[in-house]
Amino acid sequence: MKDKNGGWIKIYRKILDDPVVNKDSDTLAIWLYLLLNATHTEYPVMFKGKKITLKPGQLLVGRKSLAAKLRINEMKIYRTTECFESEHLIEQQKSNRNTLITILKWNEYQQSEHLNEQPVNNKLNTNKNVYNKNVKNKRESVDAPTLAQVKDYVREMKYTMDPEAFFDYYSATGWRRKNGTPIKDWQAAVRSWERREKEFRKENGNQGTYKPNYYAEYKSGPKIKGEQMPDELKKKWLRSG
Repeated sequence: MKDKNGGWIKIYRKILDDPVVNKDSDTLAIWLYLLLNATHTEYPVMFKGKKITLKPGQLLVGRKSLAAKLRINEMKIYRTTECFESEHLIEQQKSNRNTLITILKWNEYQQSEHLNEQPVNNKLNTNKNVYNKNVKNKRESVDAPTLAQVKDYVREMKYTMDPEAFFDYYSATGWRRKNGTPIKDWQAAVRSWERREKEFRKENGNQGTYKPNYYAEYKSGPKIKGEQMPDELKKKWLRSG
């Protein structure tokens, strides 16, 4: 169960067998209220006109405000807290305005609270990491067309490139570029391929056909503008055409 500070407290099942705490529904409600509202970290407050620091397991409470919150008779609140003190469940320091209550054995029963939270938090963080990884993978998903789509686009654009060569090459790479980044716009990749093919033909007197083997053998690849194919590969390329 969560306390008001955002932490958790442990409620043992044996509380149902405790004749003091489980005397009646009102008594149980008062006990649970004390547990849930006790601080789990040091906290500064004013008590008897002085600034003090509440320790884990302590809280300030007024009988009237508690009676109003729980809708329990104020006298029943008084008798119950007195009973808790006589049974060594709590200690009380009273003032004219409120009472400082210390829940005894708090550390014995609640000291592993944060340890118990850690596996839960770790699980939440793990799930979050998996979610983020899935989101990242989704963002990096490739835009893989069908061969028919490539052919239709090449025909529509009136390109002279070989759509099957384009499709086979990028299918073999998993629709990723040489640096591993995914193809997010296959139509843009088609346009780039067409430009490279035109440049290839221009540089080689319209001999041969732009093929993916060029990239497979010449790893650095030509730029869209500029870089020339090595002479040895050029001869091999032209023979293959």
